[in-house]
Amino acid sequence: MKYFGKEHQRYFLILIFLVFACTSQKQVPYIPTPEQQNIIKTATTYLDSLPVTVTAAFCERSAGGPHDFYSEGDYWWPDSENPGGPYIQKDGQSNPDNFSSHRHAMIRLSEHTAKLTSAWLLTGEDKFAAKATGHLLAWCFMPRQFGAGILAGELV
Repeated sequence: MKYFGKEHQRYFLILIFLVFACTSQKQVPYIPTPEQQNIIKTATTYLDSLPVTVTAAFCERSAGGPHDFYSEGDYWWPDSENPGGPYIQKDGQSNPDNFSSHRHAMIRLSEHTAKLTSAWLLTGEDKFAAKATGHLLAWCFMPRQFGAGILAGELV
C-alpha cells in the first residue's frame, strides 16, 4: 500500500484492531434512545465536514515544519521582566496568544471520529464509517501530513 510507510504501521495496526473489535462484537452497549438520536443527528452533520489536519495552520514560533504537530501550553506566558527568557507559568490563566490550532484540530478529530463511529455502530450505515475512516486517513496515513519526528511537539 503506497500510503503506509514504516512510521505509520503502528497506527494502521491500531486502526485494524479497533475496526475488528467493533465489528466482531455485534453488540452496542445500552444507550438511551434520546442519546442515540443525538449521536446520529450530530454525526449526520459531520458527514459534510472535511478533515482539518496540522497542515491547515502553522506557527512561526515552531521549530518544526508545516507537517509537525505544535502546541503551546495554556498557562504559559512570556516573562515581562525577561522578554527573551523562558516562559513563566500563571496557573489558571490561559494565554490567548498561545498557538493552539493543532490541539483544536486533534480534539476535532477525536470528536468527529467518535460520533461517526458511534453512529455507524448504532445504525450499521456505512456512510458514517466511511467518513470516520476518511478523517483517520487524512491524519495518519496520507503522505506528508506529519513530519518524521516529534521534536517540536509542545513549547513550554
